Amino acid sequence: AIVSSDSARLETSAIFLLNGGEETYMNAAHGFLTQHPWAEDVTQFVNIESTGSYGPDVVFRSNSDLLLNAYLKAAKSPRANVVFQDIFDLGIMPAETDYAVFAHESAGGAKSRPSVGADTARYGDLPGIDIATMFDSRSYHTALDESKRMPDGCAQNFGDNVMAIVLKASQMMGASDDGGKEEAGAGGSLVYFDVLGVFVIAYPFWVARIVHCVPLALTTALVAAMKIGGVEVPVLEGATTFLLSCVGSMLSPVAFFGLTGLLVQPMAWYGRPYIAAMILVPTSIAGSFMPYVFTWTRQKALQAVASADAPALQNLLVGDSLGS
Repeated sequence: AIVSSDSARLETSAIFLLNGGEETYMNAAHGFLTQHPWAEDVTQFVNIESTGSYGPDVVFRSNSDLLLNAYLKAAKSPRANVVFQDIFDLGIMPAETDYAVFAHESAGGAKSRPSVGADTARYGDLPGIDIATMFDSRSYHTALDESKRMPDGCAQNFGDNVMAIVLKASQMMGASDDGGKEEAGAGGSLVYFDVLGVFVIAYPFWVARIVHCVPLALTTALVAAMKIGGVEVPVLEGATTFLLSCVGSMLSPVAFFGLTGLLVQPMAWYGRPYIAAMILVPTSIAGSFMPYVFTWTRQKALQAVASADAPALQNLLVGDSLGS
């Protein structure tokens, strides 16, 4: 499309690296970076990935503010969520892409940078962005993984977004004095998420700290004022119940999932997503409600005990006061 269109103009060179070596632990990307003479000229990269046979393309990792801003400004159907990057940084995602080689990052957020004086352009350590489709993972890398499973417009939408980010990034790099050079890791300073795939909201981390801390400060001040006024506010109990509800909604399905694998059949859900839904959804809902049920029954029991013991407690206190 870039070659055939007069309106699409690249301000910088673009290298298209097509390889089939990602599944063999990304040796093709490593070979390009360490052996190809063009690798020395690369300053930014866009990695096109897939974890499913189709679906909307989603930005799930980036260490480049330039490319992320280019995507947010130019993508026709932007979809992005910084939560995916947090998952990769925590190392709980047992998968990797060519992005790890180009950016010299591995799952878990650890960065093994080259030694001082090493040629970082040939060894990775580049700023970039990772974009992938994620639907229909049950057919991914199986005999069911056929082009006919892709809905109409899926590949076109992916192509439109990739071309948009390449053109916009090229324009931004061409307008900069240093050609868009950016230290790897200097980016990724944005909190971003899309709203139903219509548009993306993004703001710096320092703004996020303020936005997220202000409600906490206001709530603390309000609770303190109410306590000074003599109003009982069970905030700690409510916050604890909510936290336990979040933990329960995650641990319950994991525990039940594990028991299903041990006692019934390992990976019974593979290729049959309805089984996963039958296992995960009810147990997650049950796990989220359990702390609230416990809190409610505990309060009812305390109220019942207090009501039953009130006359005896009153007689005891009055008797002690009169000296009887």
